[in-house]
Amino acid sequence: MSKFVNPFEIVDRHTEWSAAATFTEWANQIVKEERLSFGPARVEKRGVDKKRPDCVLYDNPSCTKTALVIEFKQPYYDPFDAELKEAARQKATKRKSPYFATSNFKTLILWSTTSVNNGEPEENQIRGRFELSRIENLDYLENPSYQLTIQTELKKFLNEFYQFYTGKKKEKKLPLDAILIYRLSEKIRVLTTLYTPIIQEHYQEDKQFRRNLRKWFNEQEWSLPPFPEIYDFEKAARQAAYLLVNKIFFYEVLRAQTGQIPELKIPKDLTTGGQLKSELHAKFEHVLRVDYETIYAPDFLDNLAFPDSKGVIQTVTDLITALNRYD
Repeated sequence: MSKFVNPFEIVDRHTEWSAAATFTEWANQIVKEERLSFGPARVEKRGVDKKRPDCVLYDNPSCTKTALVIEFKQPYYDPFDAELKEAARQKATKRKSPYFATSNFKTLILWSTTSVNNGEPEENQIRGRFELSRIENLDYLENPSYQLTIQTELKKFLNEFYQFYTGKKKEKKLPLDAILIYRLSEKIRVLTTLYTPIIQEHYQEDKQFRRNLRKWFNEQEWSLPPFPEIYDFEKAARQAAYLLVNKIFFYEVLRAQTGQIPELKIPKDLTTGGQLKSELHAKFEHVLRVDYETIYAPDFLDNLAFPDSKGVIQTVTDLITALNRYD
């Protein structure tokens, strides 16, 4: 009896570098089909700074002038990640590229190198945001469903980029409120991804946590099956992420309106979830005095929101830093 062959079965694993190479192949194909005058896109091509951008798009086929530098990260990363943006900015600056992009294969953010280098407000730095896909695992990058959506949006991006790069259309700037809404939703997504396996591990190893989680599900009038799947834990993770981001955002709104609330600032040497929780709750106490207890009163989800996770601490720190810029 012959074994059924799944044409989409994963044989080789994608890294962000191999995925960037595939993305670059698609970009070159689109440039050719759309008859755009860009030069070829290349991956990992070393520059004078001895660094290799994930992808470089050249101005035209006969020169080495750089039009765009793209840096990629895995889908669970935030494309606004400060380290990702800084790495892309440095490489774009060294290559005198007028633009650079950051992407997690889900979203692509286009930046003006000059605006970023000049320290302009973030809404003046961004030249576009493109939703590439809903992919969560790069091993499925070439699955037809993901491939089609990425190629469709990549085609849209390259055509729009070509229009204003060649001066045929003016650059677009995203409205401030659109950027803010996107950043909040992206932080919720990233925190949900980080929280989910942590909640699952605690559930499997800690009987008291298991009882508390089941009790919390009942209070929400949700059902938690005897043998929960990953998406069950994801529900709790998303709720914990949403509530924490909401608390931080509401705090910043009140601070901007009243001018009497201390600034949220995370110390650089902070390393544990307990320290992060203490730091935020100390500030939240000021808000409780203004009678917002329904929003800031701690509950079971507070225990989920502050694990000893470097990724969680960095994500929360990045969120607070970003919100401070909108004051």
